[in-house]
Amino acid sequence: MEKQFLKKIALVLIVVCGGIFSDLKSQIVVADNDRNNLWNNVWLGDAGLENYERDGFDEQEIRRHFNGYSENQGRVGGEHALQDRENIEASKLFTDFIYAYYWKFDESEKNVARLQRAVALGHPIARFELAKLYYIGTGVALDRGKAKELVSENQSALTGIANRKPENEFIVVRHLTADNPPYADIEIVHAKYLLGYLYARTLFTNIFGSDQSLSIQWYEQAAEYRYAPALHNLARLYQAGSHVERDYSKASDLYGRADRQGYVVSKTAIGIMLENGQGGEQDFDLAALTYTHAAALGEYSAMYRMGLMYRNGKGVRKDDKKAADWYRRAAKRNYAPAQASLGWMYANGVGVAKDEREAVRLYKLAAAKENIVALNNLGFMYERGIGVAQNRNKAVRLYRLAARQGNEIAQKNLQKMGESW
Repeated sequence: MEKQFLKKIALVLIVVCGGIFSDLKSQIVVADNDRNNLWNNVWLGDAGLENYERDGFDEQEIRRHFNGYSENQGRVGGEHALQDRENIEASKLFTDFIYAYYWKFDESEKNVARLQRAVALGHPIARFELAKLYYIGTGVALDRGKAKELVSENQSALTGIANRKPENEFIVVRHLTADNPPYADIEIVHAKYLLGYLYARTLFTNIFGSDQSLSIQWYEQAAEYRYAPALHNLARLYQAGSHVERDYSKASDLYGRADRQGYVVSKTAIGIMLENGQGGEQDFDLAALTYTHAAALGEYSAMYRMGLMYRNGKGVRKDDKKAADWYRRAAKRNYAPAQASLGWMYANGVGVAKDEREAVRLYKLAAAKENIVALNNLGFMYERGIGVAQNRNKAVRLYRLAARQGNEIAQKNLQKMGESW
C-alpha cells in the first residue's frame, strides 16, 4: 500500500513539476524492486556524479570528466584534421549539432544548418550524419536518394576515424563546458556509431555490404566508451532479437546506462518494455510514470506514448481529449506517428471537434515521412473525397506506398478498387 502511494505521489510530482525534475541531483526510488526490476533502470534525476558512480567509474575518471579533459583533447578531429580555424569551427559545429539533436531533440532548421555548415567546411564525418537525417526525414525532407549520394563518397574517412581509439575512457557529449572540449573523442565514437547505423540499413548495402553483424560490432565498440546513442541502439537490437539473441535484461541495462547520461529517449524505451512486459511484469502504471517524466524532458515519442495510454485507458483513465492533447504535443515536434493519430482523431471527431481538412493536413505531414498509417488514411480521404478533392489516382498511389510496406488495410483497399500493389 505504502509503495503504491509513493508511486502515485511521484507521478503527481512529475506532472506538476515537469522539467524541474531534470534538475534533481538524486535518484528517487518509488517502485517495488521485487515486483518490477525494469524500473531500477529508470533515472529520475539529472546526470550528476552519482550517475557515473553507479555505473562503476572510479573517482578519478569522474573528476576528470566533470572538471575538464586532458590538454590534447583540444585537438580537432585527432590526426584526421589540419590544425586551422576552419577545422576547429567545423568540429565545434558538428559536436554542437550532436548534443542538440541527440540529447535535446532539436530538429530545427537552425540546428540542421550547423551540420550543413560543417559539411561545407569539409568535416570528414558530418556528411554521413546528414545522410542519416535524409534517410529518416528528420530536420530535412525525406530523400533516400540524397542519403545514398552523401554516403557514396569518402567512406574511407569515416572508417579511418572510427578505427582510432579515443583518449578518454568514456565519452559524454552533453558535457561540452569543459575547458578543452573532447572534439576528437566525440568524432571517433560517433564515427563508430554511424557505421553501426549504416551497416544496419539495407538501403546502403551496396555501399557498405550486407553483413549486418558488423553493425553490432561497431555499436559495441562505441558502447565500450559509454556512448549513449550506441548504448541505446545496441539495446534496441537485444530487445528485438535482431542479429543477436533476444535478451530483455541486457536491453534494459543498456537503456538504463544511456538514460543515466541524460539520453532521455532511452527512458521512453524502458517505458515501452514496462508497458509490454518485456523482461519483467507488465506494468501500465510504471510505464505511464516513465513516459510522463520523459515527456516532461521534451522527448516527443514519450508524448505520443502518453497519447496512446489515454486513448486506450492503460495506466491512466481513458480520456480522448487528453489523448489528443498529448498527440498534438508530439505532432508539433514533427513526430509522424503522432501526426497520423491526431489526424485520425480530427477525421472522426474523437477528442476534438471534427475537422476533415485538418485531418488531411496532418496525414500529409506524416505521409511525407512514409508513415504507413498516414499513407493509407490519406489514400482513403482521396478515394472518398473527404477533406480534399476526390482523386482516384492519388488514392491508388498512396495505398500502394502503404501496401508495399506491409499495411494490410491498404492492400485490402486496393483489392476493393481492383488494383494491384
